[in-house]
Amino acid sequence: MPVITELADNLEQFQQWRQYLHSIPEIAFGEEKTADFVEQKLREFGVTVYPRMAGTGVIVFINAGKGSASIALRADLDALPIEEQNDVSYCSSH
Repeated sequence: MPVITELADNLEQFQQWRQYLHSIPEIAFGEEKTADFVEQKLREFGVTVYPRMAGTGVIVFINAGKGSASIALRADLDALPIEEQNDVSYCSSH
């Protein structure tokens, strides 16, 4: 199945994950629940996870299967220490 089709087929699940993470914001070096969630999902995807680098960081290794080419991605897991003004079902619980 092409990646774009697979992403589109799972859009609702991805939105639920984003809304869950949005509802539990954690500031820098305190992202315990967020890192746990990300680690769990990555393990379910079958990638090698190296958890808790530099405190709450998560590193993964994805083998593309060909040659020695690599891709490095970085994403922030922390939230900003602000009061949320939204009125949505997944509003911050903190």
